Amino acid sequence: ECDDLHLEVSWDLSSVEIAPLTCRVTSERLESIALSEPATAVLSGLRLQRFDAPKLAIVLADDPGVSALPESLMAANGQREAPRALQRIVDRLAELSEKDLPELRLDRLEVRRVDRLVATFDDVRLRRDSELSFTVARVSFASRAPIEVTVRDVEGSASRSSVHIAGHLDVTVRAGSVSPGRSIAFRISGDDLDGEARYGVWTNLPAELGATLNRLRDRAGSRVDALRERIRSRRER
Repeated sequence: ECDDLHLEVSWDLSSVEIAPLTCRVTSERLESIALSEPATAVLSGLRLQRFDAPKLAIVLADDPGVSALPESLMAANGQREAPRALQRIVDRLAELSEKDLPELRLDRLEVRRVDRLVATFDDVRLRRDSELSFTVARVSFASRAPIEVTVRDVEGSASRSSVHIAGHLDVTVRAGSVSPGRSIAFRISGDDLDGEARYGVWTNLPAELGATLNRLRDRAGSRVDALRERIRSRRER
């Protein structure tokens, strides 16, 4: 179900411009999809070949593991079984690889739950050939001061049987005027996903440092949650 749908078809029927709109979705995965700026659907005959949008926002019915990506990567050290949050991401990508998807070009993808922002993805490219391939220039997460985390230069491929993702995690610890940062390379994999699935994760972050960063991030998150609860209580009085 969508709000007022306004389309402008090109004279040669090769593309359709879609005006801003919001669509509510009946799905276990999604609740709504919204375009805040006009988007373009490129056609090949009657088939949707490519979808270009400056900004697309989606509201998830459940979290596929994206919000836990920074913590999971910072806790990983060396090749080992991937945390459950990363396994969910791998499984979702394997499912997505079986869909008949058009090529996607999104300047910004905003992923939300009903009550909060999960992450923003910049310069997203997705293409379906023999397998699903994708790149993301940057992923930004809700900040939990003093820890700021972004993921960049993500490249990946997905099929029903295997998923492989690589990129860099940038972590900045802000303490007063000092902001030391660290760039962490990572790889996430899933193999034999249509059989006895195996999941792996690798980073070049020392385990001790990863544990320290997660403790700082958890403490900051607890303070933010407590502040939100106090604000909510005052409003209800």
